Amino acid sequence: MAAVVVRLRLSWHVFVFSINFRLQLQLVDLSKLIPSATELQDQIYLLSCWLVVNSTNLRANRTTIVMDKSWMYVAPRTSLEYADGVNSFLDFAFAKSGQDGRIHCPCIVCHNRYKHPRTTVYDHLICDGFQKGYSQWKYQGENSEASSSSMMPNEEEGNYQHDITGLLHDLFPTFPIEGNSQGMGEHEVEADLDTDSTMQNEKNKFNDLLKEYEQKVYPNSKYNKLTCFVHLYHLKCLNGWSNKSFTMLLEFLKDLLPDGNFLPNKANEVKKIMAKLGLGYEKIHACPNGCMLFWKDNEKEQMCSICGASKWKPIQNNLEDEVCLPKKKAMNILRWFPLKPRLQRLFMSSKTADLMKWHYSKREKDGKLRHPADALAWKYFDKKYPEFSRDPRNVRLALASDGFNPFRTMNVSYSIWPVFVIPYNLPPWYVMKQPNFILSLIIPGPKGPGNKIDVYMQPLIEELQELWDVGVITFDASMNENFQTKAAVLSTISDFPGYANLSGWSTKGEYACPLCAFDKTSKWLDHGRKWCYMGHRRWLQTDHCWRKDTRSFDGREELRNAPIPPSGDLVLGQLKDVDFLVDNLEKSPWKKKSIFFRLPYWKTLLLRHNLDVMHIEKNICDNIVGTLLGQVGKSKDNMKARLDLQKMGIREELNSPEKPSAKQ
Repeated sequence: MAAVVVRLRLSWHVFVFSINFRLQLQLVDLSKLIPSATELQDQIYLLSCWLVVNSTNLRANRTTIVMDKSWMYVAPRTSLEYADGVNSFLDFAFAKSGQDGRIHCPCIVCHNRYKHPRTTVYDHLICDGFQKGYSQWKYQGENSEASSSSMMPNEEEGNYQHDITGLLHDLFPTFPIEGNSQGMGEHEVEADLDTDSTMQNEKNKFNDLLKEYEQKVYPNSKYNKLTCFVHLYHLKCLNGWSNKSFTMLLEFLKDLLPDGNFLPNKANEVKKIMAKLGLGYEKIHACPNGCMLFWKDNEKEQMCSICGASKWKPIQNNLEDEVCLPKKKAMNILRWFPLKPRLQRLFMSSKTADLMKWHYSKREKDGKLRHPADALAWKYFDKKYPEFSRDPRNVRLALASDGFNPFRTMNVSYSIWPVFVIPYNLPPWYVMKQPNFILSLIIPGPKGPGNKIDVYMQPLIEELQELWDVGVITFDASMNENFQTKAAVLSTISDFPGYANLSGWSTKGEYACPLCAFDKTSKWLDHGRKWCYMGHRRWLQTDHCWRKDTRSFDGREELRNAPIPPSGDLVLGQLKDVDFLVDNLEKSPWKKKSIFFRLPYWKTLLLRHNLDVMHIEKNICDNIVGTLLGQVGKSKDNMKARLDLQKMGIREELNSPEKPSAKQ
């Protein structure tokens, strides 16, 4: 059994080699984001609108959340409440007094005598706790007035409707907002803008929202229309109300309120108003077989030009109703959440805009790997493209995707594939928080897209090309200026089967290892009827004792060097005769040319694809535990395995053809 553990340990070394900053690149649990298929449409809209709504809530309650100190000496230091409180304290302290990247440490040992960076202060407070009686954070920039009022919520700020002005300012930072709700509608906002049609459209949207903000729901109401709509739709999304139930509620409220009220009685009317707040999504019809998108020049096509399938579901004619014709419904609908406005939104808050520069201005550069910016792949990219790296506000992204069943049951076979992008400019304590994941695509089921995922990725890849070549004008709230922000995807994140879909290299069969590529060391097991992947010792140091250990491994000494991972130019050379969005018909591990190679910089990246270590850890641990405990159906120590060992001439102590038991 020890030999089995050793072999599995070496398998793990291979995966460690291929994901050199894996701890920062774990994929989220997608099943938590979209709870059920019946709520899918509303939850999609929630994912696109959450930032607008939550920015209001967080801003309105900022004083209460940041200044609450009840956790300091009551909550155990091992609790989540205490950890969240420490992070809130650090956010406050660095915003007030952390200009040099260091603050006074209020732990029991330091007593505010020494300054340390954020990570050190966090460790001290978690391990040692706060010094006794430190109720006023005066060394971190808190004055006595703020401290005395910090334990009570600010009712005026906590009122939901009072910060809609701030919300509008965040949405349209280039337009002035003057006065309060009584004076805002007396004249339309005039701004010194270009005659550019895009800016004119933004101005029109802004003026429309100002009118909604000015108008009360009914005379003498404490809520205006916009505040009421935001509040109601927020409740709808949080509680998973269907459109039908939301419409029924609106109809009752309209009848309940005084005559002449402006409350709509249909859910779609509220949606139209909410859509003006931005962060919406577009529906793109797709071929039911995943061959093409009915998009751009092909938008008006009725049939797939590749397989001939109709994009519409069959219509069931109702012979009794000859007047009302049924509405056509598309077979497949891709939901695309444009990336540009979401990147612009990152810079609309001065705090977040400042954090987007953290990797350049405040990151510790001591050679330790704490963030993707410390990795060789990031540094090589900066050196390769100095013009892009010159502005630290340019966004470095990772792209993650995986399939999951949204029905919360394994009895129904269904797979939906969200595609997320994650901005890695943010510090580690923000970058892996769920609110900072940007939903970009929702690829429909019922089956996974497989190698045809590139068809669905076209809108995102085209947008990424524009963000690299041209960029998008963005307002930086922290510096109060417009700048041209650009973006680049530095890597993808997926499990091993997803690796094949994104990269185009088949992760099955003889050439399953993408690092070994054609320099494979796989071996077919005649009795087990599967491939065994050997040669892991090539990644060890040349003088490592395991290289000459023939008894524990395959009976041979390992003197070869580790293979060099294929470069982007080498991959393109191997695929020079293969077009994008077309399957490779030749017998080859390459099943397609990945659409990511349309990005000008993709071939130069050192680490194009990352593996999600969460899945790999689980599989390896299951195999080890199942083998050591002799679990039926999970143990790898079976009769076929022993016969293969006997044929290979190794592991004589395990060559007995008798059926193994748990005691062995």
